[in-house]
Amino acid sequence: MKGVYSREWEFFREFLANIFVWLIFCSVLVTGLIYFSLLKEPDSLAKVLDSIKNALQEKGLLGIIGKDSFWVAYKIFLNNVQATLLFTILGIVPFFIGAVVFVSSVSVLLGATLALTVSKGFEISTFVKLTAPHGVVELLAVFYGASLGVFLSKQITKKLFPKHRPSTVPMAFILKRCVLSYLLLILPLLGLAALIESFITPLLA
Repeated sequence: MKGVYSREWEFFREFLANIFVWLIFCSVLVTGLIYFSLLKEPDSLAKVLDSIKNALQEKGLLGIIGKDSFWVAYKIFLNNVQATLLFTILGIVPFFIGAVVFVSSVSVLLGATLALTVSKGFEISTFVKLTAPHGVVELLAVFYGASLGVFLSKQITKKLFPKHRPSTVPMAFILKRCVLSYLLLILPLLGLAALIESFITPLLA
């Protein structure tokens, strides 16, 4: 098992690390821009929050607090797996379109939530206290999945240009690494995050 994780680390360090860091950097930057923009535009904030609320309602995630914790954890886990898979699968689209979609989606969600917290008179520390325990674990998994998608998009984009085709990574290797990454890291981390959010986070509120 140790050897399996060692190979996963080598794969991450060689192919994903730079992508992972850039996704975090861009997401933090755009989150900050959205946060300050929405604080100045209460009407826009309300519209964004309504959109988020409707999306949560469609996924059955609205009003689940207070229900059986294991059921809540399952719903959260399922939703996060679906979202992470989407960001990975978007890698089949060349020219890094998936990266733009990912950064935009994450930044709007985080920026709007943070703006709502502050606009309601709460401290940013409250936002951190309620989201960090599960959020850090969850975002690690989601960013890892998105990094896989960007890596895939990079290889597909290179294949479109004859000059760069010889340097592309074989698709079979990418598929194998994606499956292993999900089994070894992404799914366990999303499961842990869902359990923390359903069992521990309510105690911090």
